[in-house]
Amino acid sequence: MNPGEFKVIFADAQPEESTAAELHANFRLAAGSGAAALSRTYLGQPQLVDYLNYANVTAGSSFGSLPDGQSFDRQEFFYVTPGSTNNGAPAPLNVRINEWMASNTHTLANPSHNNAYDDWFELYNPGMSYEDLAGYYLTDNLANKFQFRVPSGYGVPPRGFLLVWADNAPGLNSPNSADLHVNFQLAKSGEHIGLFAADGTQIDAVTFGPQTNDVSQGRYPDGTGLVYFPVLTATCHRWLIPLRKRSSIAAKPSLSPLPPATQTCRRKFSPSASIAACCRAWGSIPRAAASIGHHWPRNRRAQTLSPYG
Repeated sequence: MNPGEFKVIFADAQPEESTAAELHANFRLAAGSGAAALSRTYLGQPQLVDYLNYANVTAGSSFGSLPDGQSFDRQEFFYVTPGSTNNGAPAPLNVRINEWMASNTHTLANPSHNNAYDDWFELYNPGMSYEDLAGYYLTDNLANKFQFRVPSGYGVPPRGFLLVWADNAPGLNSPNSADLHVNFQLAKSGEHIGLFAADGTQIDAVTFGPQTNDVSQGRYPDGTGLVYFPVLTATCHRWLIPLRKRSSIAAKPSLSPLPPATQTCRRKFSPSASIAACCRAWGSIPRAAASIGHHWPRNRRAQTLSPYG
């Protein structure tokens, strides 16, 4: 090999296919986890020149050194570059900061934090494939992009949501924790929420001004515009206005506290029926709305409720 040259070895267990320009090994690499080594014979004995161990590598991704050639800090690569320099750029992430409540006094209790009424925000995936958040960063200070690193095991399903508690209690995260907990809280007086890649690239960010107790703010339609949701549940408010417009009802819906039956909605975050459970119990939308997907912050293990919670 010449200085700075890259050589591709095909681990296809077909050494008979080798030529002077293309090498084929007599073994295959194990999918997901395994090892590879480079050795030579020295004074009649095998001598190890270099090796790497890999584990839990995603199908279609590669694993190696960054920068090229260093052997201390190896990683998985989304962009595969056989025969050329390694590309450590992160995978494109299609996730939006969708809704937030910076002054939660009695709207949504945090079951992992002694049912405290902590600040929260919601992440939304508008795409059709699962988005893995592991290794990305969340912050409430855009000058500090790397404030909280999302641990492995957290992501957002297609057209789905992830509830993030801004409770300053990251120790609550675990493989059994459906919701994400970050190491900061939101300021009622107004501030920022940012989502960043490991290289500092901004994926999404929002800036909000002074907030009102138990009034969330977010984007409608999901992931796009910016509006307030001035009711105890953003879900009902987001669907009330479009439904009334389609029915040519010009009057603004009368917003009142939710009845006790809707407490179940807040706790369980159903992916389908809770819009009916919240809003039908409230008496604000027709039964036909039961088939409409809702936008209430929910966890990754969404449960189905009966039509009335």
